[in-house]
Amino acid sequence: MGIGKRVKEAIEKMQTADPEAAWIPTSIALDATAKKEYPNVKKVGERYKKFIHENFRLISRLAFGGVTIGRMHLGYQHPDIKIDDKGTCSIEEILYHAVRCGLLHEGNLPKNLRFVRRNIIQRKEGVLILPSSMIYGIIIAVIVAPSNAGETIKGTLSCKYRGKVIDLNSIWGKKDKLDDFLFKNSSK
Repeated sequence: MGIGKRVKEAIEKMQTADPEAAWIPTSIALDATAKKEYPNVKKVGERYKKFIHENFRLISRLAFGGVTIGRMHLGYQHPDIKIDDKGTCSIEEILYHAVRCGLLHEGNLPKNLRFVRRNIIQRKEGVLILPSSMIYGIIIAVIVAPSNAGETIKGTLSCKYRGKVIDLNSIWGKKDKLDDFLFKNSSK
């Protein structure tokens, strides 16, 4: 199963503290999932951004250790991203144009974007700093997407949320099972 292989590869890259390398298989898994989730949306960028937009509450909850964010707009400059009248753009635009396209088409992230292992979002000396934990949020959103119910990861992989462990193979295509798990483990 292709998506499962990409997910496993992304997790392995994250375990070696290489978020930039983890973004490549994460983006491939997200692309493939979005294509299955939105078969009537023909443009890759539209599907990719729509998946992030529709799953951002889950992505943010996992990325920020329980903090749920509905929408996120940040001050960021990139030649392929349209800036709104407030001088900001959506996280979907950043993750698609700067991260995915930067890595897959240019081979690297833009100089004004960096991922770190801390749960922070900040601008420092013209650089937007984002938490690498966003990758885990996206990976889990890909895993629980209903269209991925037939996927698996070879071997056993798990994730921790607030000290509790969940087997990733047990939640493929089961967003409701993940929601139950998060709800049960969200107190304290």
